Amino acid sequence: MLTLLLAEIEHNSEVINTVFDRVGPDRAMEDLIGLPDFPKLKARTWSNVQERAAALLPDDLMAALDGYYSPLETLLTLMGFANMVSDSIDRTLREKIQEAKPEWSVASVSKSWSATATTL
Repeated sequence: MLTLLLAEIEHNSEVINTVFDRVGPDRAMEDLIGLPDFPKLKARTWSNVQERAAALLPDDLMAALDGYYSPLETLLTLMGFANMVSDSIDRTLREKIQEAKPEWSVASVSKSWSATATTL
């Protein structure tokens, strides 16, 4: 189970690294959310093993896994919404990114960002 979770986390890390490589490291994280490769992040393994993990894993490991997967699941859900780049979704996405990565600076996204993202 832990091997499968590690593989999923490594997959997600590679997706993020690939997105950053394509657009450059100077782009703000919130500008990357609408890019077509971003939804390739996965949480399937976690969804399949979460109950079993809760019964078998120590509390500190469960807390770490939940801290990783909870914002990711919310982000993936929000990304599936039609017209997700509204003010309220933008605000929620910034909050979820800030929760997951408190060391990142998450600024407000301008209305023109989606035009920029589609030209990449």
